Amino acid sequence: MKSVLRSPNSTGSSPARTVHALIFDLDGVIADTVRAHDVGWLLVAEHLGVELSPDMLESFRGKRRGDILRAMLGRVLTDSEIESAMVVKEAHYDAFVAAMTDDHILPGVLPLLDEARARGLGLGVASSSMSARPVLDKLGLSERFDVIADGATVTRAKPYPDVFLWTAGALRAKPMHCVVFEDAEAGVRAAHDAGMRVVGVGNPALAGQADTVVPDLAHITLDDLLRAV
Repeated sequence: MKSVLRSPNSTGSSPARTVHALIFDLDGVIADTVRAHDVGWLLVAEHLGVELSPDMLESFRGKRRGDILRAMLGRVLTDSEIESAMVVKEAHYDAFVAAMTDDHILPGVLPLLDEARARGLGLGVASSSMSARPVLDKLGLSERFDVIADGATVTRAKPYPDVFLWTAGALRAKPMHCVVFEDAEAGVRAAHDAGMRVVGVGNPALAGQADTVVPDLAHITLDDLLRAV
């Protein structure tokens, strides 16, 4: 039987809020990889002869590479064009991943995972990145999650809710009983459209979009989580 985490404020006279599963974005939530992705996209832009503003880089977060390249060039690319354009970024990012250490695990991740596991909650990763599993493997985190969804798992990427719905299904948890941790607007929108509650992580711009926002996962416990969402 799946464990149920109930709000410490719930009473017999009102419905208890329950959490069956926690679903995490990867980049900027679990792993300190956002800057490496930004540098990679700047290299791609230079290769293609286009300029990227900081706002454009911010808008890329949580999205899949084909959607990002379309935004950069203003048109849909073929699969072969995408692969060609990605050579520069992949070379940079692969070297970054190869050099990653435990220091790239963001604050609070391990204690929160340990607490959730001790309470029997399902744990999933729902990322738009094609490199999600290599990063988790490198950091020794893959075995901590019951389900890992990456950029190849579903056809429609964030801001569509598909990857969160797929992950919840794989965890055998109803969307209303899932809490998502996200650092990007596209991910927050996707999670809400999936019917899930959302904790914004490390991005003050998510205030008013996510159900609550924290600087990092070191600033929240499971009991705090239930009070906040």
